[in-house]
Amino acid sequence: MSGRQMKMHPGRHFGWWAEGRYANGHLFMKTWWPTQGLARGAARLVGGGSPIATTEHPRRGKRR
Repeated sequence: MSGRQMKMHPGRHFGWWAEGRYANGHLFMKTWWPTQGLARGAARLVGGGSPIATTEHPRRGKRR
């Protein structure tokens, strides 16, 4: 297993953040992408085969 951890977070209004951290917790990459597919592709490319954790958008599924 690689010493890197990749996570994807939704942006505040739109887009996705791909965030990469070393096993010791230090940030090595954080980029913004307009679509989830592009963010996942960048995370997969940089992640080195490690699984990518994705968080759901807080407004997804909420109805007022």
